[in-house]
Amino acid sequence: MLSSDGSTTCDVQDNLPADGRADGNSVQYLFQTTRNSLLNAKDLNDVQKVVAAYLQRACQPTLLVWRHPSGSQIGQTEHLEGLLAPIEGASQSLRDQLKRTATECLRRNDLTWTSVGSELNLCALPIGSLPGHCLLMITQPPVSLQIAQDDTNNQVATSLLMLSSFIGEWSLQRASRQNAQNASTVAALIELVAHVQSANDSNSGCQRLADSLQTYLQADRVVIGMCQSGRSEVKLAAISGGAVIDPFSEETRLVESALQESLIRSTSGVWPALELSNRHALLSHQQLAESGYGDTLVSMPIQTESGDAMGCILVTLPLSTNDDATTDRSREAERFLRAGAGALAGCLGVLQKVADSRWLSLIRGTRGVLTTSRLQMAAWLSGAIAMVLMLPMIYRIRCELELQPVERRYVAAPFDGPLEECLVEPGDIVTKDQLLAQMDGREIRWELAEVQANLNKATKERNTQLSKKEFGNAAISGHEMQRLEQRAGLLQHRNESLEIRSPADGVVVSGDHREAEGVPLEMGKTLFEIAPLDAMVVELCIPEEDIRHVQIGMTVDIQLEAAPEDSITALIRSVHPRAEIRDGKNIFIAEADIPNDTSLLRPGMRGSAHVNTRRHALGWNLFHKPAAWLLGWLGW
Repeated sequence: MLSSDGSTTCDVQDNLPADGRADGNSVQYLFQTTRNSLLNAKDLNDVQKVVAAYLQRACQPTLLVWRHPSGSQIGQTEHLEGLLAPIEGASQSLRDQLKRTATECLRRNDLTWTSVGSELNLCALPIGSLPGHCLLMITQPPVSLQIAQDDTNNQVATSLLMLSSFIGEWSLQRASRQNAQNASTVAALIELVAHVQSANDSNSGCQRLADSLQTYLQADRVVIGMCQSGRSEVKLAAISGGAVIDPFSEETRLVESALQESLIRSTSGVWPALELSNRHALLSHQQLAESGYGDTLVSMPIQTESGDAMGCILVTLPLSTNDDATTDRSREAERFLRAGAGALAGCLGVLQKVADSRWLSLIRGTRGVLTTSRLQMAAWLSGAIAMVLMLPMIYRIRCELELQPVERRYVAAPFDGPLEECLVEPGDIVTKDQLLAQMDGREIRWELAEVQANLNKATKERNTQLSKKEFGNAAISGHEMQRLEQRAGLLQHRNESLEIRSPADGVVVSGDHREAEGVPLEMGKTLFEIAPLDAMVVELCIPEEDIRHVQIGMTVDIQLEAAPEDSITALIRSVHPRAEIRDGKNIFIAEADIPNDTSLLRPGMRGSAHVNTRRHALGWNLFHKPAAWLLGWLGW
């Protein structure tokens, strides 16, 4: 493989076929060897070395240049890098032409040919898998016919395109490995954060963090330093393995100096430094390594999102069999710590706040009160309560009630006329045919006397007309007599119906007309409402949320406010299908019949009742309504 000074290293040179190989498949072998070398490359620098070695053998370029795009970090600008020789030795005009050609090649996204002077050809190839990167190669055309030159250009183009596909395959392979590493890192961080968050305080959390990092990174030692609230001075908090911290020892002083140095840098640090650009402010790391504390040191400051310092992590790694393995382990440890710095900062910050809160003291005091014996007693008590709550019990629905009569008999005015006297009032017990009221019959009797006189007159006139043989007038007089007789019969019936009597035994529910004596009444107007007293109907106001548990035939325990010492049991005989609103509540009416042998029950009496439904667990009886309300409030 070619180095920057044009020399060839042994590893790549041994993999490529030697000049003059007798194998007939030397070209295919060269492609396969180059592909294997590219896929085994660790970074872009190794890729460039393989590309340079292949093109030097296959195309013998005069100049080979790699164009790098500008980066996101400060100082990373677009620049050219010579793969066979330093580009700084080329003229400024040649470098400008190389930049222009690279820009045009990237714009067209295709292989571009141009000439440099009159004797050289410039070929530019965009690296599709690496946006912004471009490979530029200057070759010298053969001294032969134009056809030979075209063949040479085709051969060069084929080689470059083949290299582009190999680099794309390497890029995909590297992305796949990176994704797998990221997934493994995320899983490890989740487990690590969960383990740290389960700690009771900040000290135990730091100790768990140190031990977990030592196990995952396979480190010799992991040190955790923490900053006090509002301060930037870091103090040693935990060492992996539970090592005792001596705050006055020289080793502790050196470790805290390295931790403080990492916190001031505000970025990760590795000693020995992996990159020249990241070796500033590592003097304390160097002194700690020279003291024999560790061969390789990796540090990472822990900061919150706002930039406040929380602490620092220091990892010591053992030396590997070769320098490359040591470098890889250092990079892996640095990458893992950088990926988990934010999550660990938040986790340790929460633990630090919990340690300073007053609630923690209360929780610790509660834990002190809850001794083992008390916890066992609480467990037994909880088990007993759970068993009691599982006992099957009848679910009883409490509801309001009101007594109503089994049937209602209405007494109306038989005809138009004034009321002479009212003999009863609501609440009076009456018997069948008992006189309730008396209508005034004077006007009826007067009209009856008048009708009787007119009837006598009509009879005389008809007799006279018959004697005179005036048969037509006699017929008219006969019809008048019939009308008067019908009227007299009606008035006689009304005169006999002046007394209003009860149609059945019962109690007067409504109809107080004592103050309406002498007031004319209209025929058909309800005067009294009579309700039998031998039985009553209980109207149960079932709440809407419990109607689904009520069925016909269920027993009801009734308790009236008028007789709280007595309880009456009845059966539900019907449930109204339509809800009603009573006292501002939506309820369903259920009816049950009860006897009234003592005649003490009255319509309109109120009380409460319990409907005995099916058996459920006692816990369900007590808590199913709150549980249903909670589930509805949560939207389940």
